[in-house]
Amino acid sequence: MKNSVRILHHSNIDSLEKLVNNWLHEHVMADIKSIQYHRESNSHVAVIWYEG
Repeated sequence: MKNSVRILHHSNIDSLEKLVNNWLHEHVMADIKSIQYHRESNSHVAVIWYEG
């Protein structure tokens, strides 16, 4: 089953990448398919697609 998690962050992209890395570390058993970054209004958004 393919899942996704969306991480919304109002600071800079570097801080968002740290949050993504923390999530990846906590979910090390997940099979990561892709990570997409984009801007939305005043926020940076990361969407992590994974299986497991």
